[in-house]
Amino acid sequence: GWDELPPARRRQVAAWLQVLMTAYPGNKLVVAGPVRGYRPLQEIGLAPVFLMPWSASEFAELGRLWAAAWPEIGGTPREPALEPEPDLVRLAIRGNRSRSPLDATLKLWATFAGDDPGEGRQGWYSAYVNRIIPAPELRGALEQAAEMILSSEEEAIGLSIAEFTRLVDQAREESGGRTVRTPDFIYTITNETHLLTEHPGKRLSFTQPVIGAYLAAEALREAPFREELLARESFNTLVMPFLSQMQDVTPYVQRLLGEGNTILKEDWLYLAAWATDASLKAPWRGEAFKRMAQLLLAPVQFPLTRERAMAALVASRDLNVGFVFRQGLKSQDPRIRILAALGLGALGDPETVIALGEALNDENPAVEAAAAMALGAMGTRTALNYMIQTLLTGSELGRRAVAEMLATNIAGEGHDILREALEEQDPATRRAAIYGLELVNEEWAIKLLENAERRDDQWIVRAAAANALEALRSPNGNAPRRPPQPTEIRWLIDWLAERDESVAPGPSGISQLVRALQEGDERIRLAAAETLGALAAPEGVTPLYTALRDEHPEIRDSAYRSLGTISQASGHKLPGVL
Repeated sequence: GWDELPPARRRQVAAWLQVLMTAYPGNKLVVAGPVRGYRPLQEIGLAPVFLMPWSASEFAELGRLWAAAWPEIGGTPREPALEPEPDLVRLAIRGNRSRSPLDATLKLWATFAGDDPGEGRQGWYSAYVNRIIPAPELRGALEQAAEMILSSEEEAIGLSIAEFTRLVDQAREESGGRTVRTPDFIYTITNETHLLTEHPGKRLSFTQPVIGAYLAAEALREAPFREELLARESFNTLVMPFLSQMQDVTPYVQRLLGEGNTILKEDWLYLAAWATDASLKAPWRGEAFKRMAQLLLAPVQFPLTRERAMAALVASRDLNVGFVFRQGLKSQDPRIRILAALGLGALGDPETVIALGEALNDENPAVEAAAAMALGAMGTRTALNYMIQTLLTGSELGRRAVAEMLATNIAGEGHDILREALEEQDPATRRAAIYGLELVNEEWAIKLLENAERRDDQWIVRAAAANALEALRSPNGNAPRRPPQPTEIRWLIDWLAERDESVAPGPSGISQLVRALQEGDERIRLAAAETLGALAAPEGVTPLYTALRDEHPEIRDSAYRSLGTISQASGHKLPGVL
């Protein structure tokens, strides 16, 4: 992926991609990359697309597929393994919230193979490495290689084959030499199990960076505090979630908590991932969660910070997070109540259903909708009963939220409820059902939409059905597109025309956007703030900071979000504000 390339190589790849796109403009390009530091790709015309985490249904499907394939994977053609019992499959897919597909895969494999050492995430990775290397006694060479790659200052990919050969030779010598030959070991892990990948220039890197991160953490298990590692993104995001299971990382936590504020609060929110598999008795957990809870619940806070704090708390998998969200449901600020409801839904604790059911009566329709979505994520019978009541009597926003959640066929009844809702007397309920059926997007649902468009006696229902059908017939409407350049932005063209000016191409167009942010009316300033963020324009940083003092909260919020986007796209932290 893009994030695995050294900076100089990234520039070369971006230039090559730009030539390719110019020569073959009809081609569709997909570049796998990080959520930070993607601006060079955006500059050549690619649009960033962020992948959603897997839900319970995807993890369940992964478990089903693994169970079906296990006789072949776990056995031989002559002696296939027994297919796992349903109880074992359920055990293997339980508790995967916020896990990556790789985590879930290795957990399934270790559970079915019976070699899970019972150490949580690090155990799944340990079992995998032991399973695919020809000599477990040479693991130390892999751990050293991973740590050297992590610490390297070289402008090159991975480690040289010569250096890795030296590490394996050293490990063989330490094991007494009674093990596989070095060339055979390297051949197996590069050509058969593909733990490592060979690159031009006789370089080796870990095929899966997360597996390399696990091995680097093993190499650092007994190491003292190394402050310089905190400057590395891969250390904070990949290595530390493993290392926090292996040692007391209090010095690292204290350093991050003491660091200066940033727009995206990266240093503080890293701690959620570190806490995910760390000991519940780790001495640093209390202070880390206190800081994250403050980011969510503080009476004065930018919405983006609250949203990121909520997501981090969910991802932490901490048992006490539900208490923080219950506190949030009681807040006077509806924005906090919205995030608290969504957070409880993401946690999926059935004991919070009643609290969410009560939130359906919130005076703010957005809170009601958030509670409805949270109940839909629960998927229990009790949650479904609350949702049905909202579908029949709730606000327009609440009804729509329920219908869209029912499209996932909650408890195996969601689709039937949508069918029945389309027959209700209240046109508001029928219109809400339209939104859900649009998301179902199956032949039976399309027929119901067509029938509603032709025969419903209420215009609002017919119009909703027509819009849904039009959206389904234009599936490319949501395809990712690069943000429009200044010369393509209608409102900027009109605003400058009022001043007898035209939009200038290139960097001058960005300067005109900055002018609009500084001189325009409320509507223009809001649009300019949003556009500078969409373009990830670094020229907008200083004026966007100034806009954080705008009298209109929508503009302040937009400016803050745009600063966050610029920070994320550039890969550089921007200073926070008090």
